[in-house]
Amino acid sequence: QPAAQPGQPPQQLPPWPILDLIERRYEIRDLDPASLTALDEDIDLLLLVHPKGLTSKGLYAIDQFALAGGKVVAFVDPFCYLDPARQSNDPMAALNNSTDSGIDVLLSAWGVDLAPSRVVGDSVGGLTVRDRANQPVKMPLAFGVTADTINGDDILTSPVNKLRFFLPGALSPADDAPEGVKVETLVTTSADGGGTVDSLTLMGPLDPQPVADSFLVNGSETAIAVRISGDV
Repeated sequence: QPAAQPGQPPQQLPPWPILDLIERRYEIRDLDPASLTALDEDIDLLLLVHPKGLTSKGLYAIDQFALAGGKVVAFVDPFCYLDPARQSNDPMAALNNSTDSGIDVLLSAWGVDLAPSRVVGDSVGGLTVRDRANQPVKMPLAFGVTADTINGDDILTSPVNKLRFFLPGALSPADDAPEGVKVETLVTTSADGGGTVDSLTLMGPLDPQPVADSFLVNGSETAIAVRISGDV
């Protein structure tokens, strides 16, 4: 949620619409990353959405949940643009505050690397946004993908024809992935438009035109969603 003004309480935002859909099938329990030390045995699915602030005990609890066969859906960022840490009025404080999701150690243990301090873009699928002069700009860091780069053979993504992303991270199988772990790519950028950007260049206000002008295509597909399965 947005940072509060001095002397004012934090602004309360309405629940995400997606939670209404999830509540139709599941009972939702909110978990505090800072105090998480164990997961109840009756949890069927663990949803991690930028779970910044997990302690070593919390990371261990999640790891044990997954190793015991628990299902985990993780939405993680190497650079979360909307992280409250970026809202500091002190530019140096905003620069020094971490904005990544903080579970790289878990991902590596599960056989996946999330490229640090790099965000992914796609000039082919770039969405049209307005710049500071209110002019339309095709923004590569806010982009859509179609069925061409969505895994149509996986049960999770086969029904999906379109997805949109904003500053996602680059995923790849870890060189030292545990034996028995399988990493399957679910979504990639296009080969003709995909590329990555150093997140340090995005610490200030995001101006679409300079981003579009400086974006470099790397000429290969970049994975932005994967499925991890297997036994460890």
